[in-house]
Amino acid sequence: MPSPFHQRVLVLLLALVAGLIWSLAAGPLEAVDAAPGISLFSARVGFVGGVAVLLLAGLPALGLAWLAGAMTRSLRSAAFVLGTALAFPAGHGGSMDGWFWRASLPGSYILLMLEIILLFAGIVVATMLIARTASGRDRLSAGRAPAGAQAAGVAICVVVAALLASVLIQSREVSQVLVGLGLAFAVGAGVAQSVVPAARTLPLLLAPLVLGLVAYIYSLVSFPDHDGLLAAVYTSAIWGPALALPIHYASAGLAGCALGLGIARAAQASAITAGHDAADAPAGQAETR
Repeated sequence: MPSPFHQRVLVLLLALVAGLIWSLAAGPLEAVDAAPGISLFSARVGFVGGVAVLLLAGLPALGLAWLAGAMTRSLRSAAFVLGTALAFPAGHGGSMDGWFWRASLPGSYILLMLEIILLFAGIVVATMLIARTASGRDRLSAGRAPAGAQAAGVAICVVVAALLASVLIQSREVSQVLVGLGLAFAVGAGVAQSVVPAARTLPLLLAPLVLGLVAYIYSLVSFPDHDGLLAAVYTSAIWGPALALPIHYASAGLAGCALGLGIARAAQASAITAGHDAADAPAGQAETR
């Protein structure tokens, strides 16, 4: 069994390999007008074709994510591989600019809501499949926790991530969007796990879905017409999280959540180990430490 450090390195390598393979889907998924921003509803191969391309190109990523989950016995590692890998075609596809140019605003935000739900439905199916079949099933995704703890954990993650993303995402540049979402959800998931230790892995991985829906609903109801919304976009008067496409939330948001959960759980495990060591040590030694 590789050491924890070597496991982390291997998980990162698996994510990079999966991403390079998944990036092959970026071409067919780009819009007919070749403008930036990947959306299944505007893919050059059509919506059904876009879904098929995304799924087929993602099968190697799913296999490598399963391998990461089996190796580390952690659903978080599998989710990190999936999110990081999907960030490759998302980054290649570019910013949301092209979507703003071709969309019928603000009504097209409804399509983004449908798309982000579809993407995260796929993530749920993939993560549940990995959790149930990977060797050493992730205990953190099994069992039950109070519904209140689940809801509180997700709410904390969403609120913290929303506040940070509002600060970190100040432009439509895809690099800023992906990094901003990744950092925001890493901190949000870490804080949520620390405040609500009973929160489970899978619900917290859905926090990007919640924020994405909130951002799209906000844009839909806040700007009554096409010109008003575009003016807000180009004067930076629109909310930062509303500048991210569903694929951005499903990639960087998911990877950030998995990373934040991993760091928080590692810190909790270290604290528990340190507490046990202190309790097991002789009184004299404990006092001098």
